[in-house]
Amino acid sequence: MDCLNMGLSLCEQLTQPASVTVQPGQRLTISCQVSYSLGSYRTAWIRQVAGKTLEWIG
Repeated sequence: MDCLNMGLSLCEQLTQPASVTVQPGQRLTISCQVSYSLGSYRTAWIRQVAGKTLEWIG
């Protein structure tokens, strides 16, 4: 559901890949795009290795 369908006049957007898979030892670079000032909201990365719990990255 998007912001317009929820009847919100202001809606911030964060876009990132749904999931990324790499082999052990491979380097991974992911990015996200935001429609807001990073100084206005707290934004952090959280990862989940297959079969493991969520891990806060920062």
